[in-house]
Amino acid sequence: MPHMLSSMRASMGRAPVDHHIKVDHALAKKSKVHNLTPCDGDHCKDIKKVDGAFRKKCDEQLVDFLQKHKTAMIMIYAPWCGHCVNAMPKFYEASIGSDVPFAVVNAEMVSPELLQGERALFNVQFFPYIVRRERDEKDVSDSVFKEAPTVESLHKHAKMSNMDHFFA
Repeated sequence: MPHMLSSMRASMGRAPVDHHIKVDHALAKKSKVHNLTPCDGDHCKDIKKVDGAFRKKCDEQLVDFLQKHKTAMIMIYAPWCGHCVNAMPKFYEASIGSDVPFAVVNAEMVSPELLQGERALFNVQFFPYIVRRERDEKDVSDSVFKEAPTVESLHKHAKMSNMDHFFA
């Protein structure tokens, strides 16, 4: 069975020209967002040029970030996704007022096995996939963000405990 990400890319009919969502430079500079899949070469212009070595580097950056932070907000996006384009600036802005680290991951720049499947770090079913991850010595707990992304709703989600939804 093909990965959801691969079938979504194929259904788009053509590769987008740019594989990174641009964020206003001033906002990006003020924010606390970690870009775990930075575009710095030809692979950002043509998805076919994203080789295994670059994906491995991005995979390692994602895994390192998750190991380093016990709590984090992560936005996994697809650059061709209109909802992602609209959510990205709000995600960056919400990071400014948060003590929780924020990170963005371009789904096209990491191995699909990290995003779906039995051994995946996440079970991405839609874009943008925004999740608050908490971990302790024994468990990992994800709270998937399902609201319309506003700065206020993202900031509130970042501050909550993953147990809060049981008591709401």
